[in-house]
Amino acid sequence: MAVWNETMGEQAARRVAEGHTLLLVAGQGHVLYKAGVPESAARRGVSAAVVVLPYPFMPEDGVGVPEMLARLRDPAQGDIQQADYFRLIP
Repeated sequence: MAVWNETMGEQAARRVAEGHTLLLVAGQGHVLYKAGVPESAARRGVSAAVVVLPYPFMPEDGVGVPEMLARLRDPAQGDIQQADYFRLIP
């Protein structure tokens, strides 16, 4: 997975350096834990990246929006640090 992330990050950085605006759609495994494609691209000079993730990361039945927001905001969980924006999936 690390090699794949580095390759995607390198290709993204190359396109951005050529003056392109890029929308990269990848699975959440390629952005979680600050060790994926955005970080790879940043090491290669990409300074403007936005990460959007579904939440919760693993869907759960019967979890409502208030509980999801409480979990997301819980500093002990650290989930809110994983992305710039979240798409809640009740």
